[in-house]
Amino acid sequence: MKTMKQIYVALTLALAVVASGCSTDDLSDTVRTLPDKPAEKMTIHATTGQQSGTRVAYEDGAAGMNGKLTWQKGDRLTVMRMNGSDYVAHADDYEYGGTDGATSGPFTGTAITGAGNSWTIYYPHTVAVNTYYATVTLPMTGQTQTADGNTDHLRNYLLLSSTGIKDLDAGFDLEMQNSIMKFEFSNVPAEVGELTRLVWAAETETDSHIRCTHYLMLNFAPGAVTFDTDKHTLTAYLAFMPEEMKVKTGGKFTVMLMGDKTYLAETTIDGGKTYAAGMRYTAVVDGTSMKWEEKAVMIFTVRPVGDQFNIPFPESGTTPAELTVDWGDGTTPTTVASGTALSSKDAFCHSYPLTYVNYNIIITSGQTDKTLQQIPPFGYSNRRDSREKLVSIDTPLLNTAETDFGSCFSYYALRSIPEDLFANNPQATNFSYCFCSCTSLRSIPEGLFAHNPQATNFSYCFSETRLQSIPEDLFANNPQATDFRDCFNKTLLQSVPEGLFANNPQATNFRDCFSGTSLQSVPEGLFANNLQATDFWGCFSGTLLQSVPEDLFAHNPQATNFYHCFSLCTSLQSVPEGLFAHNPQVTDFSYCFYKTPLQSVPEGLFAHNPQATNFKECFRDCTSLESVPEGLFAHNPQATSFSYCFNQTPLQSVPEGLFANNPQATDFSYCFNLTPLQSVPEGLFANNPQATSFSYCFNHTPLQSIPGGLFAHNPQATNFWCCFEGCTSLQSVPEGLFTNNTQVTNFKECFKDCTSLESVPTGLFANSPQVKDFSGCFSGCTALQSLPSGLFASTVATDFNCFYRCTSLRSIPADLLAKLPAVTNLSSCFSGCTALRSVPAGLFDKNTRITSFRRCFADCTALNSIPNKLFDNNTSVTDFTGCFEGSSMAVIPKGVFDNNKWVESFENCFKDCLPLRAVPTGLFDKNTRATNFRRCFSGCLNLGMNEAIFSATKDYKQRFPNTYKKMDFRECFKGAGSATAALAGSAPELWNYDFGRAGYSSTDCFANVSSYLNNYSIIPSAWGGVKE
Repeated sequence: MKTMKQIYVALTLALAVVASGCSTDDLSDTVRTLPDKPAEKMTIHATTGQQSGTRVAYEDGAAGMNGKLTWQKGDRLTVMRMNGSDYVAHADDYEYGGTDGATSGPFTGTAITGAGNSWTIYYPHTVAVNTYYATVTLPMTGQTQTADGNTDHLRNYLLLSSTGIKDLDAGFDLEMQNSIMKFEFSNVPAEVGELTRLVWAAETETDSHIRCTHYLMLNFAPGAVTFDTDKHTLTAYLAFMPEEMKVKTGGKFTVMLMGDKTYLAETTIDGGKTYAAGMRYTAVVDGTSMKWEEKAVMIFTVRPVGDQFNIPFPESGTTPAELTVDWGDGTTPTTVASGTALSSKDAFCHSYPLTYVNYNIIITSGQTDKTLQQIPPFGYSNRRDSREKLVSIDTPLLNTAETDFGSCFSYYALRSIPEDLFANNPQATNFSYCFCSCTSLRSIPEGLFAHNPQATNFSYCFSETRLQSIPEDLFANNPQATDFRDCFNKTLLQSVPEGLFANNPQATNFRDCFSGTSLQSVPEGLFANNLQATDFWGCFSGTLLQSVPEDLFAHNPQATNFYHCFSLCTSLQSVPEGLFAHNPQVTDFSYCFYKTPLQSVPEGLFAHNPQATNFKECFRDCTSLESVPEGLFAHNPQATSFSYCFNQTPLQSVPEGLFANNPQATDFSYCFNLTPLQSVPEGLFANNPQATSFSYCFNHTPLQSIPGGLFAHNPQATNFWCCFEGCTSLQSVPEGLFTNNTQVTNFKECFKDCTSLESVPTGLFANSPQVKDFSGCFSGCTALQSLPSGLFASTVATDFNCFYRCTSLRSIPADLLAKLPAVTNLSSCFSGCTALRSVPAGLFDKNTRITSFRRCFADCTALNSIPNKLFDNNTSVTDFTGCFEGSSMAVIPKGVFDNNKWVESFENCFKDCLPLRAVPTGLFDKNTRATNFRRCFSGCLNLGMNEAIFSATKDYKQRFPNTYKKMDFRECFKGAGSATAALAGSAPELWNYDFGRAGYSSTDCFANVSSYLNNYSIIPSAWGGVKE
């Protein structure tokens, strides 16, 4: 709970008399700093407040001696609780509630309850609090004067504090910690024109004797001050921190006025100059002894990470003019002649004495005509290692003669940029990726592109920055702009001004423009002047929009693409019916409302979009959408895809005429996947003769029945992959369900995991001769007990692991596979059929192309025998891996593999067959190409061994030498026979066989076998035996 504490503040202003005379503060005859503003003190008897803007009025007296500070409504304080020198807690919402212009009044704010023994008070409330060191900072950047002699801008830059307060109810003083410089300019050249900024630079030295140049800027509002033949004077005010702007002994005091042209005045102060807190100083620049000189200057701030910094100029080409670089660290400036070759090791590389310290770099060009090239191209695309070191650009770039600023500052550590950054580059056309991933950039000035009327491309310009707001006139002077794709993608925007694109009539692309932002609303007229716009792909995807104005796209008749437009808008519960009413050219609505909490959809939402073809995933995962109107797609005759359209929605029913006017529709894959549908109308697809795919269409729905004519009017259907997978309430399938679907090629997993399905009609696939894939078709149908003869009839089907985990299946018709001559893969076909007790003779006789029986009968725990000639006609088989693993095979028929001479793997073939007691002589005698016997009989704990398993005649010399491939016998008989002694027999003496050039792996081949084996004692340890 938020508790408010109110204390009355009585504030009195004391004007102290300063003893020092003017002569000690003279800089020169033309620049004088006068200590005519004494330290301010405010005696406060109580404090309280509410949140508002922060202001302190500053009044400058005519004589400069009676300036005073007064409170204004909305001023706020930060109150910090301390315990000794340690920070405890703070609140920054203590707001002034008294009368404007008073020196005392009430402040109200949140009570701080943390334990401590003193208080510290700060003004303004915008100070940045360092909780670790219990200190605060107030940056002096961003000051903007609105008129000659105006002081309003000082309100937010006067740092006041009081420390060590024991009792907030007693009186205390707020003392000013910074100072004010009053500049009196005269004889200013008319060529300066409209003034944009004043730059004050001081050569200083830290307490550690580190030399550097500090500067501070004062911006001027547009039109505030213009010098001409009649206007040559200016009074300006700049708040500053005294320790930052002190001048070292023999240091320079420099002032620049930047406008249509830049003029500089500078002097050297032999004795240096220091400033005191709480004072106002006056600097008089009259342009006589300290003359004005025209310069072409740009300033930026770097923070070296490592001692080296490279100005991001190209590594080829030449300098367009003489360039002088003041590195800001007190070293001699670098001067490079015009026409000097640029390289990675040129003179624009500099080593700094300290790292993680800010340095102000000033580049001066010998070319003062800003219409001509002044510096080489500048930015990241020029490949110099400066991204994490350049923290701010403080004045406009000089003219680079470049049109392409794409990726110019991408991934830079920029924290601020000036309003007229590109003012000297009016030829610029491309700003794509310009500030992309500048993750420290939180705001941008309104006039950033005001001087770039030829700009066309702003794609990704501010993507992945930390912007929280956008100035309305940001693109006001860019009438040629066409591309705003991803412009503000993944920023922190919460709102967008209505007139943002008002002056961009050529704009066509708004793809992902605001995606991933925190927008909660969007103004109706945002795109009102963008009649050429075609692409709104992902425009508001992933935002926090709660509603959408009906006329948002009313002026975009050329729009064609709304793909992902509002997807992932997790607060959007409804949309207006006329949202797309003025967009007749739209073709793509795929993913448009994906993962939104829409509770309903207006019937006429797409009524004016006759060209729409794609509704893929349009309402996918709309987890609150329980119904859809029958006429939703009634006016979209060109629609082809409804794939995933209602996937994972809570639809409980579907109107029969939902797709009645979509005769071109081809794709219904996943359309109703994971919905709670219990039934579907028979005529749902009756008017979709071009439909080809129904894969996953009703996957994992609670359908209790299927209408016999559901697909009767879809003669082009080819794909039913997983169509009814996981329909656990489905007990039967109508016999004529696929009668008219003669082009079907894929029934993969069609009825997989239909756990209530008890039977399959005989003619279900009778008219499906083109099917290539039946794999997993009835896998997991645990209630299916029997299969009809002649169920399958396809001349091209190749994959057939069809009945995996049919745990109730007790028998198999002998002719089940007779009409599948092309089958090649029976991997896992009957695996896990735990009720299957036998396999009919001739089951595979017609399937001569089979190459794999991998795990075909694995885990058939009731299967104890197989026919003698089960695989006789399968001469192309190469793989019996795991074929009978985990079954109850007790006997292996003699010669069962004799006709399978191309087999390469018997890995795990009889693994864990616990009842298996004997292996016939010569079981693998004919399988001379087989190389993999790994774990073949592993875990056959009751097995009696046969020494002639691999060669009926025990031909040690000729059985393996011609294999040429490395043999694998690892764990082949591991644990075999270990549970019995009576049937021990003799182990095949593989260690005595000649493997020629093939080689072999024998690790643990006979590990843990029965110690009763006749030849147990001579099994070598290399084969898992005991003999060393």
